[in-house]
Amino acid sequence: MRQTNFHTHTSRCHHAYGEDEEMVRAAIQNGFEVLGISDHTCWKYDSDFVAHMRMKLDEFADYKDSVLYLKDRYKKQIEIRFGLEAEYFPKYMDWLLDFCIENEIDYLIFGNHYYGTDEDHIYLGGAKGEYIKGYFDTCVEGMKQVCMHT
Repeated sequence: MRQTNFHTHTSRCHHAYGEDEEMVRAAIQNGFEVLGISDHTCWKYDSDFVAHMRMKLDEFADYKDSVLYLKDRYKKQIEIRFGLEAEYFPKYMDWLLDFCIENEIDYLIFGNHYYGTDEDHIYLGGAKGEYIKGYFDTCVEGMKQVCMHT
């Protein structure tokens, strides 16, 4: 079986530890053939909201440069994919699609953590009561969006 990992976060998402190259070296050392680096996506919010569990928009250029550098540097030892983990934020999906195309993102991981957007502060990690159906519905809608664009 091929050893892969597409769900890898670095310190840029402000809730994980470790740097990109450390993770690449560890993946090689542990026999992985493919490593996808997928920090939580930055968002261009309509408000002045600042998220504390994801990379900030002004950190993205460094993220991209680092992952692409490592992709080239270690290409003879491991395949590295350039990804992001993103929620389904309906009002920002057009922005996200354009951003991913413009930056040649290899893949997205769907991680639905918030209802609406994280600006609304409704975290779904422990969804109960009225939010369970909303969480389910937004997950399904998010998956439908992805299917429409593949």
